[in-house]
Amino acid sequence: MGIYKTKRSPYWQGRVKVRGQLFRTSLGTTKKVDAKKLFDKWATETRERKTKYAKEKKPIKVPHLFALYFIFQKTKFVDHQEPKVSEDNFKYTQNRWIDFLGSNSYVHDLNLDSLLDDYKIAAKNRKVRNRKKRGVSNKTINIELGFLRAAYKYAKKRKEFLLCEEPEWIDFQEEVEETKGKGMSPENNALLIANSKPHAQNCEYFRSITGLRKGNQMNLKTEMIDWEEMIITFKQKGNRTFELPITPSIENFLKGGKIYDHESNENHIARVKELNLTKPGNVFLYKGKPFKSIRKTHTTSQKNLGFTKIYNEHSSRHTVGKIVGKLSGRDKVMKTLGHSNIKTSKIYDDSDLEVREQELKKIGDMVSTMVSTMQKGKEDISQK
Repeated sequence: MGIYKTKRSPYWQGRVKVRGQLFRTSLGTTKKVDAKKLFDKWATETRERKTKYAKEKKPIKVPHLFALYFIFQKTKFVDHQEPKVSEDNFKYTQNRWIDFLGSNSYVHDLNLDSLLDDYKIAAKNRKVRNRKKRGVSNKTINIELGFLRAAYKYAKKRKEFLLCEEPEWIDFQEEVEETKGKGMSPENNALLIANSKPHAQNCEYFRSITGLRKGNQMNLKTEMIDWEEMIITFKQKGNRTFELPITPSIENFLKGGKIYDHESNENHIARVKELNLTKPGNVFLYKGKPFKSIRKTHTTSQKNLGFTKIYNEHSSRHTVGKIVGKLSGRDKVMKTLGHSNIKTSKIYDDSDLEVREQELKKIGDMVSTMVSTMQKGKEDISQK
């Protein structure tokens, strides 16, 4: 650190490092003796000013901590497929933490080591809306802890706020068991599709021939379909896109065709009535309006069919993974579903469009054949 010259300027330059940060200035003179005097004065003032600024950190309340993080994150919401949903989810988690930590509490007064233990106890006894069972999963606890950690880290990075002592975040992480075989069998999946209500049948079938996540499938709009390139483009987190090739099965579905050989005209008409295939807007409808979930009818249909284990809506994605893995191997699963790691659905990597198209063609043919078989069996029983 000291004075130096560059080729771009005839004047002496000065530089000094304060608290790990480098500061530079032009000293405005070509004389070395004068430059040294000016540098000493400037360096002293800079050290005093920056050290004083560092010592006089501003105290902030809990709502301010999350407000700072929200401003930082808000710019990323526009890159999500549903920016409003992302913002609402952020505010929901933010408000939960503000209520728990106290809206009038100063961050530097918090004892997070003690508070986080209390939070975990409270979370495991939390009343969840529309559920009889109390408490949230370990996975949800980790996500909410990660939210608080990210907000704290962002404020800490700013180096201008007075914060409490940072806890060892990893000590508060809950163990999440790795579950295997989440998806129902292909046979049960086909049986479920054959016995679903028309609006739910559209969703069940489309997920089963594409491997899409529930959010992507439910939010599919006609504007996202490129018939010239035969591709549907979905927007994912982190400003990434996922391209779904339009296979013959997908094309047939999106053009209102029958989805299996033994589909009755009555069911076909009722099912297509719950689709928007020509106008701008959502493709999947219920009573003529867009909707967000088939959770209730998905569960009820499984109970009516006598399934011993009830699967959630996401299970169809795991079922597709099972089919592709059985037909073509694990590496094809990763490429077809857009995974960089088969064990997670959160991290995305470049996916192989050609492999995806080949595998989805196989799945489309297989699902249609199996549903047709189940439907024919149901008709044979009813005729006896």
